[in-house]
Amino acid sequence: MKDKYNFKEIRSERRITRLGEGLIENRRLMPSAEERTIFVLKEFWEILKGYPVEALTAVATSAVREAENGREFVERIKVETDFDVEVISGDEEAKRTFLGVVAGLNNKNSSLLIMDIGGGSTEFIVSNNAVVLSSISTGLGVVKLTEKFAKSDPVTDREA
Repeated sequence: MKDKYNFKEIRSERRITRLGEGLIENRRLMPSAEERTIFVLKEFWEILKGYPVEALTAVATSAVREAENGREFVERIKVETDFDVEVISGDEEAKRTFLGVVAGLNNKNSSLLIMDIGGGSTEFIVSNNAVVLSSISTGLGVVKLTEKFAKSDPVTDREA
């Protein structure tokens, strides 16, 4: 029987767009952050054209979940890039993080504590024998914490 967690990576790309920049203060996605994200999605669309893609999943997490204009941004993504974006809950984010981590492990049957530190949230997942025992999604991420507590660059002694 084929292991449902196995896959073969053929290319890996990563871009940080800081989509949640300014969200803590404004409760909205900022136009500059939206533009950066749309630009990257268009880049990824071009990359995907070069591969025999059978299925595609695009998800949005904390920033879009919390933004007053998150739904509008998802609609804009569809119009400008043709990506159908699913806005997922923190619990679903934790589940998918677990699946991604386990897919890359040789020993899937160990006890694990997985932490996924993102820009707007951090997920903790505890598992044993490739089964999630417990998970939690917090509202703490590096972008939120930086914007709330670090007002200078470099950070002052008082902010540290």
